[in-house]
Amino acid sequence: MCFDPLTGPDGSTTSVDTCGNGELDDGDECDGEAFGEVSCESLGFDTGELVCSDSCTIDDSGCQSITVVQNDDGNCVSALACAPKGGPGNPQEAVECFDRPAEASAVAGVEYLLAEGPPNSPTGATAVIYEWNGVGSMPGAVVGEFELPAEQVATDFGVVVFDEPVSVEGGAFCVGIRGSDPTETIRLRGANTFGLESASFVHAPVCIGPELTPVVDIGGAGNWYVRAMVLSAD
Repeated sequence: MCFDPLTGPDGSTTSVDTCGNGELDDGDECDGEAFGEVSCESLGFDTGELVCSDSCTIDDSGCQSITVVQNDDGNCVSALACAPKGGPGNPQEAVECFDRPAEASAVAGVEYLLAEGPPNSPTGATAVIYEWNGVGSMPGAVVGEFELPAEQVATDFGVVVFDEPVSVEGGAFCVGIRGSDPTETIRLRGANTFGLESASFVHAPVCIGPELTPVVDIGGAGNWYVRAMVLSAD
């Protein structure tokens, strides 16, 4: 809290509180929207907004860090597909679930790895965020959908940061990569399990069935190379 001295007619001085004038004065950490060069990023966080208290001190509780969480170990071993290869019936969505990772409060983005060279590469795809009750349960209600940039859908490796983070109440959630055209192929890489087992699902309407199916139920192993970028307060 800052004070400016005022000199009276008898030469005495008093101090006036300048906190709240919207300007950074000596002793202010902030004032209103004025933070100087200080930001969440300069304080070591990845995103968020600072708040200035009534006493002109900085409140960083709105700052958050981004952590990339994964169930796979990065050693790609397979890419699930159906016969005829590259035709309708190939997986139209691959879903990976995460059980309360890194004290997650929201999902900010997704990393994914497409299998190389499908005959009819997808021209569009969507990242889908689901509620989840943990291992042994199926993905629940959809709580967020984000269209992926076409130029990233056609590449092997993609990273997408959402315009608005999706809150994941309770911390458990799933992230799916869903194709937008049933005649195109969405094939994500699978990898050896590093973290959570029995957390991978697939939707392949023609060759598996009309609903999301646990990969372990069709003899699959490991996890999808789908990784979530989650926000958490430090």
